[in-house]
Amino acid sequence: MQAEGASRTVLVVDDDAFIARAVGCILEQARQARVLAAGNGEEALPLAEISQPDVIIIDVNMPGMEALELCRRLRAVPKLAETPLYVLTGVLPGNEVLGPLREYVQGILNKPPNPGELLAALDAVG
Repeated sequence: MQAEGASRTVLVVDDDAFIARAVGCILEQARQARVLAAGNGEEALPLAEISQPDVIIIDVNMPGMEALELCRRLRAVPKLAETPLYVLTGVLPGNEVLGPLREYVQGILNKPPNPGELLAALDAVG
């Protein structure tokens, strides 16, 4: 669903439909963003290639393809190589799981979604 006047597209990749809806509602209501959702990395790759979102927000832990592999694959697609990526996680910031992701992402967002943090991330990419 595209919000009226939407100027940006955000792809949210999360296997938890509640979290994906919460992120979508926050972004659509506050910034008139068009939000697309994928439940896992396998769904996200073709959707990202077709829609070419302005920002992609990815859950760190998902069944199948986790965030690190999805980030690597997204960066390998020329038209998505520069797309800002953010990860959404409940993992503590010092956790070693987040270390390898830092080379691919613009930021790490907390779970549950924090409206101020999400909006600041969206503002940071224009």
